[in-house]
Amino acid sequence: MAIVCEFCGKEYEESPGKFCDQCGRVLARASFTPEVEETEEKKKCMKCGHMNSMDSIVCVNCGDRLYQRQYL
Repeated sequence: MAIVCEFCGKEYEESPGKFCDQCGRVLARASFTPEVEETEEKKKCMKCGHMNSMDSIVCVNCGDRLYQRQYL
């Protein structure tokens, strides 16, 4: 059963965690066991340290905004 964010409409095949990775709102029916494939490149949350998928804008564990690394 797919999970759909009630606020922005993003659909998930499996629960990404507590928060929507696009809008940051709490996912109402999510099971709180985020899973990201081991071979997938990940983005680390600077607040809680959780490893999120690279396309995430918001950490699925704590809801904090994820920032892209800027290389000069």
